[in-house]
Amino acid sequence: MQSATPEEVGAFLTYPTNKLIGVIADAPQATAVREALHVAGFVEDQVDLLCGPDGARRLDVSGTAHGVLARLYRFIEGVGDMEHPHLQRYEQELRAGHCVITVEARDHERRERARQIMKTHDGYFVNFYGRWHVEGLAA
Repeated sequence: MQSATPEEVGAFLTYPTNKLIGVIADAPQATAVREALHVAGFVEDQVDLLCGPDGARRLDVSGTAHGVLARLYRFIEGVGDMEHPHLQRYEQELRAGHCVITVEARDHERRERARQIMKTHDGYFVNFYGRWHVEGLAA
């Protein structure tokens, strides 16, 4: 069996600066979250949705599917990085068939709006990744 090329997997995902990330139980519910975010004023390129094993391949915790530079990036990211366990948790959730949604939310008001939408749709493990900190918003 041949592994997927980086083009087939999708763009490599780096550290999610100024993004809120949460887990949603399934694809239909995640689609509803994405639609609610659009209604709330988040535009298409501010919202990304990963679901199931395909999403886990795109997340690519090891960097293997995206080549040598991605592997190096993940290695460096994992050395002393407190967020690396979060990355592994998101991968586990995706492999279990759940979805992970990311929302660019640079200011507190937008972050709170996105958090409320995820909460309304039973989102969990919701975190905000700032430039120098991570803020847990829902267990």
